[in-house]
Amino acid sequence: MSSENKNVLAEAYRWSDLHKVLNQYGDLLSQAGKDQVNFFGYASVIHNHSDIKGKSQLPNERVVLHGSEVAMNVYAAGDWEFSGTYNDEVGIHNTGLYAGMEDALTDGGYADGLNVTLEKSDFHSGMSAFATRELGDLPVEIDFNVLLNGGNNKPLTALKGGKKDDFGLYKLQLVMTEAKDGRQVPALTAAINEKSPLAAIGLTPVQAAHYIIDGQGYSRPSANGETFLGGDALDYLDNVLKSYRDEEGNIVYHNKRVEAIKESVDKLIQEYSKMHDIFERANITSGTQINTNNAGGLVDELSQLDQEFMQGISSRVFYDTSIFVDRTRVSDDIIHQANIPKTAFQKLERISQLPKSKTK
Repeated sequence: MSSENKNVLAEAYRWSDLHKVLNQYGDLLSQAGKDQVNFFGYASVIHNHSDIKGKSQLPNERVVLHGSEVAMNVYAAGDWEFSGTYNDEVGIHNTGLYAGMEDALTDGGYADGLNVTLEKSDFHSGMSAFATRELGDLPVEIDFNVLLNGGNNKPLTALKGGKKDDFGLYKLQLVMTEAKDGRQVPALTAAINEKSPLAAIGLTPVQAAHYIIDGQGYSRPSANGETFLGGDALDYLDNVLKSYRDEEGNIVYHNKRVEAIKESVDKLIQEYSKMHDIFERANITSGTQINTNNAGGLVDELSQLDQEFMQGISSRVFYDTSIFVDRTRVSDDIIHQANIPKTAFQKLERISQLPKSKTK
């Protein structure tokens, strides 16, 4: 098991291991004499879980999962959808981030969320909906009911260890959540698979903010062959934040990690906008040579900005249908070269136009 969180009791990365986690969950319920099952939900699941809940009338319960956090930790790029910019020469770049759960970045971190509660008799329907939503589409060769019952599944045996066997971006976890009154409640949930090439585990708020302000919307083909355009990474971050608030915008569920990312986004936009204004006042463009006549005042003004922000002008590059290359930051040598990189000006120009904040 890869998680270091003691409240994560078991994990599964593939369909062929699903029954092991479910059997352990069943044993916990039997030992406690429980006839209810729980799916721990966070972000959008908090307010939108009717597919998992089904017809169950049991009340859901607000809980926390200590040692885990919801973060912006998935690179929004892929063959079918991306929050970024597509260019024929370099593929997908300027990627944004999607939300997911991972081990807490700091001591005391926790995920605040909702246990969606069902009768034990509704477990199969709830698990099927949960798996489809969070783990991905089950291979057509596999009978899900047989899989849940732990019966002989020859097609699954044939797929074991292959690409179709893997969940992909997410993994299933059996976790121990804590209710408001201190009760320990076992539940099933989904977290980011750290083995996925699109996983961005462990980003600090400032690192995550760099990717989010790079994200410029997404595009995917529709059924009729037309291109469907979606919102940018700031819109997505805004939606994640709203899922933890009530209709009046008041914080109901706490997510310190994402709130810190939002603050970093606002600060980065502010700092980049200042940098853009400095260049504009000095009449510096992508073709301008920095020399003794214009460097003095420019350097003095730029020195007032955080150097880490100055170094963040390079974006991770995604090539179409291929695994990404590592993100590289602009070095001090590049920053002080006579020719300022053209992409820096393009980025500063765009970021200076971004809204300073979408969610208060």
